[in-house]
Amino acid sequence: RGGPFGALEVAEMRGAAPLFSLALRQSAASRDVKLAKAMRSVAALLTPGRLELAKVCEAWCREVQAVLGADRCTLFLYDEPRNQLVSYVAEGVDKQLTLPLDAGVGIAATCAKSRQSINIESAYDDPRFNRAVDDVSGYTTRSILAMPFESCSSGELMGVCQLLNKVPRSDGAHFDGDDEEILGSVLKLAALAIENNQLCRDYLLLVKQMEAQ
Repeated sequence: RGGPFGALEVAEMRGAAPLFSLALRQSAASRDVKLAKAMRSVAALLTPGRLELAKVCEAWCREVQAVLGADRCTLFLYDEPRNQLVSYVAEGVDKQLTLPLDAGVGIAATCAKSRQSINIESAYDDPRFNRAVDDVSGYTTRSILAMPFESCSSGELMGVCQLLNKVPRSDGAHFDGDDEEILGSVLKLAALAIENNQLCRDYLLLVKQMEAQ
């Protein structure tokens, strides 16, 4: 109804305030616990001994998928000479996916071109979503969270992480702001892991070349 709140309504709202405050603190604590777990797990992948990029990416995707409650996680790496995304880890897909950015088809390609995160609650209602993969695989995509990640040293695009279908549980069946915050944090570590891997490989190659001389 219109008009100011009555004394009883104000009292009721004041009485409810501690409950809202407690709910917010609990929500923040839950987010922090998930973030800490994800950061610890992903940080373990930064060890110098992990020189196989495929294994690093696969382990990283498993951790992200588990912590954020995604049904599937795909990691696309950016192939700059060909201006395309190439799936390095794509669960549920038998072959490697190649997404030309010039065509701009699909959520991952759109995410890479815009350098902006994309969070979709209903994929089939979004015109940017390409249903071709679902039609071939028989999979049904509902919710999507796609986020680009960049080089920590140069700021250049390195790839895109795409999560599919938030596993239904108490906090809902779509990805929320907390999921975006956590994914953004662990993607920074992913960029470090990939760059670290590439630097190690380049260093070992240089050592072998020097030894051969």
